[in-house]
Amino acid sequence: MPQCATRYRAPSGHNKRHPREMGAREVESFLTHLAVTGRVAASTQNQAKSALLFLYKEVLGSELPWLDEVESAKASRRLPVVLTPEEVQRLLVLCEGTTGLILRLL
Repeated sequence: MPQCATRYRAPSGHNKRHPREMGAREVESFLTHLAVTGRVAASTQNQAKSALLFLYKEVLGSELPWLDEVESAKASRRLPVVLTPEEVQRLLVLCEGTTGLILRLL
């Protein structure tokens, strides 16, 4: 199996039923589970939602208009880490050899 294989999470409580047989409750439960219990990033939940929309619309020929009730994952509010010039100098002093040369050239 290739290293880039995608991990698959099946909707809980589906009892190995075909997606065509699963209704709004199971799909909404799965997406909400990702956000609340799985604590996935908002982008991961959005990707799962897009994949489900594609599966149902393009493959199964069914619309999913009821996905509005899904609890969304919270987008992270991360601030970028910026080093001061002095901190950069202290790090560069510790780097030796080819790696140190490349870092100094940057």
